[in-house]
Amino acid sequence: GPCIPCELKTLKLITSPVEVKAVCKKTTLIEKITNPSSNYGLRTFDYSLEVYGPFGARLTTIEGRSLIQPNETKYLIAPGVDIDPSAVSTAKFNLLNSLWERKEALPNYQYIEITKTDTVSSKDGIEVSGILKNKSAADLKSVKVKAIIFSKTSQTLNASETEISELGAFSEAPFRIFFPKLAPG
Repeated sequence: GPCIPCELKTLKLITSPVEVKAVCKKTTLIEKITNPSSNYGLRTFDYSLEVYGPFGARLTTIEGRSLIQPNETKYLIAPGVDIDPSAVSTAKFNLLNSLWERKEALPNYQYIEITKTDTVSSKDGIEVSGILKNKSAADLKSVKVKAIIFSKTSQTLNASETEISELGAFSEAPFRIFFPKLAPG
């Protein structure tokens, strides 16, 4: 049969340590991943974020599904996990499956656009809002919009997401993501 392309033999996502953020006595997990290939992507992949406490005790496992295009860097977020952040010692990312496909075989996600974004800071927190546009002829069952807050020195401070269900063909929907003011300490 045909041989496997050389690139696929060693192709792996580039991952970073999972960031654990304390937000209002809950835990937010942030994982940055990069697809180093310009030829292959993952139409879909399953992953887990395992959260560990002291002495290696697993506190919980968050499972998710995502996709990644060639040369894409993205963030996987698990916001507001109901675990006291002071009990978390570390978290680990696991890629549960990966079926790499040539870029020509992957769906084109260029038809999803975010416009009119605005970020407003108030005494209560930060709100990110905008309009999500579906510029394709297909209805979208579900689209997640993520927002990440960085410090002036590019450190990740917080992350959250919202999900928009049933976004019709050639339609748009507003979104809002609110970040409560972080208490000092």
